[in-house]
Order: sequence, then C-alpha cells, then structure tokens
Amino acid sequence: QDSAFVRLFRDRVQCHCFEGGALTAEENIRRWEEAKQMIDGSMPLEAARWASVDQYTLWLAEIERMKNEFFTYRTDVFLQQLKDAGLFPDLKAVDYSHPSGDVPQGFQLFLANPNNNGDIYYTLDGTDPIGPNGQPAANAVLFNQQPIILNAARTEVRARVWDGTEWSALCPKTYRIGQKY
Repeated sequence: QDSAFVRLFRDRVQCHCFEGGALTAEENIRRWEEAKQMIDGSMPLEAARWASVDQYTLWLAEIERMKNEFFTYRTDVFLQQLKDAGLFPDLKAVDYSHPSGDVPQGFQLFLANPNNNGDIYYTLDGTDPIGPNGQPAANAVLFNQQPIILNAARTEVRARVWDGTEWSALCPKTYRIGQKY
C-alpha cells in the first residue's frame, strides 16, 4: 500500500463522512428527499398506469425505510468496513471549536483530542503535520491546550492526533478574517 495515498484517502473520508460532509446521514437523506420530490408527482400516475396502487404504497414504504434505516446507519457501516480493511484509522480526528469560514480578527480557535491518548499536532500554513519520516513535521506545533489566535487574512489549519504509532485522519479548516463579499 502507498502510505501517502492511504493518508489522502483517509483524509477525504474524514471530510465526507463527518461534520455535514457529503456522505453523512443528514446529507444522504437531504439528497434522497430532493430526488423523491423530483419524481413524487409522477409516481401515482405511473402506479395507475400499471393498475397497481400497491406499487405506489410499496414505493412510499421504501422511501421511508431508506431514510429511517439505511441512511441512518450506512455511514457507520462504511467506516467500519474501511477500518477492517486498514483504510481508516481507529484514532479519531481532532475536534475544532469552530467550522471553516469567516471569523473576527483575533479569533480564538480551540482544538480537542476525542481519544484517550495521543497529542495534537497542527500547522497554520496548509501543510500536513506529518513529516516525510512519519514523525511530526518540523513546522508542526504541539497543541498545548491554549487557544490558537487567528490574525492572518486567511489561515488553513491542519491538525492531527498522533499516539506515537498512528496518526488520525484530518479535514483541514480554512478561516478568513475581514473578507467583504
């Protein structure tokens, strides 16, 4: 396995399967509802065409089953399959106190380690905290529980948990100060 590729893959999974990412249950259900709305008006007509009210009833039941059963659990099942295949770490990613976006000058960003062990390493220049040898990069900062003060017009924070043997995945956060649109 190419460790750089696996790391990038893990990072993409982190971004898409957590915090409102495209593969979270909420986003899947939202897209499912949009698709349902697009074809909702034609389904009773299609069922009448085939003289089968039962088909329409079954379709409605399947819509609800997908929302209430399949999508609710699918992301967790997918993540466990990736972990079982060695494609996603057991070590949970860093929790950020604020999502990407606009923040005021001097904003205090807090990071938290959701694991029972490990240290948080972060960078503020968009580079990965993992160095070429698998250890913390030379420019990675060990988080000391003090807030990170954001003063630059644009800051890309990349933070990972390192337990000495494994790195967590990451999803970078970008903060902008004083942006006028």
